[in-house]
Amino acid sequence: MFSDAHLHLNPVKGLGAERVGEKLAREGFWFAGLVGLPPYHYGLDKPTLESFEKAINILASQARALRDKGIKVKTMAGFHPAEVDEYNKMGLTIREVYDLAERVLKLIESKIREGVIDGIGEVGRQHYGTSYARISVAESIMIRALELARDLDVVVHLHLDQSGWPTCHLLSKITELVGVKRKLVLVHHASKHTAQPCVEYGLPISVPVKQEIPEIIRLPGLILVESDYIDDNERPGVSSYPWEIARVFTRLVKTGVIEEGVAGRVLVDNIVEYYGVEPP
Repeated sequence: MFSDAHLHLNPVKGLGAERVGEKLAREGFWFAGLVGLPPYHYGLDKPTLESFEKAINILASQARALRDKGIKVKTMAGFHPAEVDEYNKMGLTIREVYDLAERVLKLIESKIREGVIDGIGEVGRQHYGTSYARISVAESIMIRALELARDLDVVVHLHLDQSGWPTCHLLSKITELVGVKRKLVLVHHASKHTAQPCVEYGLPISVPVKQEIPEIIRLPGLILVESDYIDDNERPGVSSYPWEIARVFTRLVKTGVIEEGVAGRVLVDNIVEYYGVEPP
């Protein structure tokens, strides 16, 4: 039984849930952590609350299509740090970007309360060079999202720079100040460099399958594996395909690199613990 802790689906520019779901079902997947994309990935180019609501509706419809294939799904919607840069480049002032994010998070809150979506993500900090103002705004949005995760008791996926101990140490301090349960706060796309200190701080991590994962998944923490699939036909090869998780873990177990129990812990037990879903 396989799972993908963090992936995106795009019925506008990519394969979408119908085709991806069929493939996942054939490969033996039981769970998918489905994360929304910024509205402009769906062709919704205006940075408005209406665009975000349409994007969340697309996310919810993709989740329903996966469930129809027999796959359990949890959905997250957020305000990606790259959106801070993108909307600022479009002409919004940095204050207007933050105000938009505040309204989006209120929308997300209402959708969670209504049961349309399950959690928050992605939010966080840019992992590339940008202005100090944009980084500050992205961090402010992340803190507001962590407060929301605390209040609603829902999971939140963080997109962060992978700087190792400093990244994990700062996040540990922030979670302590906000008062959010650490077990809800997933460090998405964690590198080997960042995995160890995050686990030491009790922070859940999600590791890209394209990394060398055997050493990481043996760590004694709440560790998940993701494809971070982008689902964009115009950007092939940018991310892994979800079914690569099945192929990688099958190979690792067959060749004796990892024990079957380790694979089961990461692909089933940890998913159950983090997302609060019933096991397959």
